[in-house]
Amino acid sequence: MRQDPRCKKYVAKVESCGCGVRIEAGVPKVQRFSCGFRFCPTCYTARNVERRAVLKRVFYQAGELVNKDPLIHPHFLTLTIDSKRKGVPQKNELKLRWLRKKLTQFLNQRWSKAHIKGSVYRIEATWGPKARFPHFHIHLAILSDLPQQKFDDQVRQLWTKMGGGFIKNKKWRVEDLFLELTKGTSTGAEEGERLHAYLHKPFDLDLS
Repeated sequence: MRQDPRCKKYVAKVESCGCGVRIEAGVPKVQRFSCGFRFCPTCYTARNVERRAVLKRVFYQAGELVNKDPLIHPHFLTLTIDSKRKGVPQKNELKLRWLRKKLTQFLNQRWSKAHIKGSVYRIEATWGPKARFPHFHIHLAILSDLPQQKFDDQVRQLWTKMGGGFIKNKKWRVEDLFLELTKGTSTGAEEGERLHAYLHKPFDLDLS
């Protein structure tokens, strides 16, 4: 990756990022040099401190709503791609763009606007040891006015009609949501720490 001319400017950005010390009136002060590159571990950590705080406030409010209103039902929904269906791109980058577009369409459907009262999503790619291609899918934490079975039946019909793959839907408790979303360990760690650990999983710079 370092030799790829398209990546040289990004590598230079990451290498220049960090902290320094400047002297003001004889007093040393820390100065951060931020490159803003999405794969920079320094900048990513700083952004996630803010994002994590916002996310925790969002789910705190969601928990309050669920406990207060018996007509609001929490769902943890997974939407996948059926790569064998007509119109689904085979190249990874195109497939990911296709999935993002389908997610936007799904959330903009009349049914979704009528029955989804709030949602948080994450697009994830997993790659097993024997897999030839990454498995792209979407996790959504949803608050809906529909109970489990009715929500499951209707969203399954909608996603299939839109050209997606299978779905998996289950109930979740708001206090357990970070564990579900991050697939991290809950031992001796706060919710935010599990999320933080997941977002900072190591990645390979040599991947194409």
